[in-house]
Amino acid sequence: MALRLLTLLLLLSVLLAAQTQPAPPVLRIPPGAQAGPGFNAEAATRAYLATQTPEQKARSDAYFEGGYWLMLWDFLYSAAISILLLATGLSRRMREAAERIVRRKPLSPGSTGRSTRLRCSFSDPRSWSTKSSCASASTG
Repeated sequence: MALRLLTLLLLLSVLLAAQTQPAPPVLRIPPGAQAGPGFNAEAATRAYLATQTPEQKARSDAYFEGGYWLMLWDFLYSAAISILLLATGLSRRMREAAERIVRRKPLSPGSTGRSTRLRCSFSDPRSWSTKSSCASASTG
């Protein structure tokens, strides 16, 4: 009797779980964006953007513009670390300690590029592109 009841409960839970799952989204390609011999990327982009609702466009714009805030905070964070290292004399003490440890001149951290590498190690890894000051400092 208990086995039948357990089987019935298991069957009901499977049936209820199958009914509550939403249908997968359907990909709708606008007529101007369909692949073919005369495919035009600009026309396809315009056709896709025309299918977006104002709420979707606003969310997309907010997401894209949020990157500017991240870059601003990354700059402020890096500037604060640099100022802290210079104002407290910690940068000088780290350089002097490194010069004591490393006896060979080519390996000593005498240039400012090496301290920039330290600052970049604290900053956002997304800013380590070839165009950023961190990438140019790490090569010199």
